[in-house]
Amino acid sequence: GRSPVQGAPAPVDPAFERGKISICVSNLDMSVSEDNLWKFFNQAGRVFSVKAMPKKPGKPYKIAFVNFADHTPKVKCREMLATLQGSTPSWNHGVAIEVQEQEEREPREKKQTKRETPEEKEARLVELRKEFPWHQTPDPQALMERWRTRDSRENLKKGLTDEQRRERLFGSVPAAVGAGEDYDAYAVGAKRMRGG
Repeated sequence: GRSPVQGAPAPVDPAFERGKISICVSNLDMSVSEDNLWKFFNQAGRVFSVKAMPKKPGKPYKIAFVNFADHTPKVKCREMLATLQGSTPSWNHGVAIEVQEQEEREPREKKQTKRETPEEKEARLVELRKEFPWHQTPDPQALMERWRTRDSRENLKKGLTDEQRRERLFGSVPAAVGAGEDYDAYAVGAKRMRGG
């Protein structure tokens, strides 16, 4: 027969296959801690992480997810998990636990982000203008400058002088009040409201 191709990986015996295994454990009592699960499932393989989920409304028990480390002997781990399925650990107060293996998800491909060139941006804007036409401003730069320097209502309020505030609230200062006299704007306003 032909000799194996040089550099090709040797086929892995399924009995010695290693990899990552994740399980969902349900029917857990509310008092069960992640430490309980860590120690319990460590007999099936080296535990990498444990995450106990909060109890859902209307459910008497909670669930947890246990992830075994990479390079875990899969066959041995699954055999041990099969013996643990339906067992009643003391920390679960006599209730049988349910162990279900989770399907391994395919790793997501990272999107290649490409920086847009000025030419591509201009072409994209041209297409957008065709799709969403708007009023063409004769001097767009001046419009942008006006928008940039415009004051908000709050800024205008802060920028008012005391005299401007009084005038806005109560009208102009009566001519009878001299420049040097103390003008009580609130008293004048109150008088006006009384009809004086």
